[in-house]
Amino acid sequence: MPAMLRVPEIPAALEHLWQWFCELSASRSGNGGGPNPVSYSDIAAWAALTGRLLAPRDVHAIVMLDQAYFSELAEQDRRRDAARRQREARGAR
Repeated sequence: MPAMLRVPEIPAALEHLWQWFCELSASRSGNGGGPNPVSYSDIAAWAALTGRLLAPRDVHAIVMLDQAYFSELAEQDRRRDAARRQREARGAR
């Protein structure tokens, strides 16, 4: 599972999609400022290398999971920034 994500319970019927997403996420590239999104090329290469046959709905689900991943990262950043501002405000008193 990608590090530090809050993940709800995964329904059994969708566990394979979560596992696939985790495999793709573990090999994602970065840009020096953070992780890059999983691209369609990444998904195609991963599927070819692992022998997985994905339906278009599977690809769509993986892309949606990746979008949720970045939303969660952004939320974590917002919480971290808010906590830092609170600490700084207390220190300035």
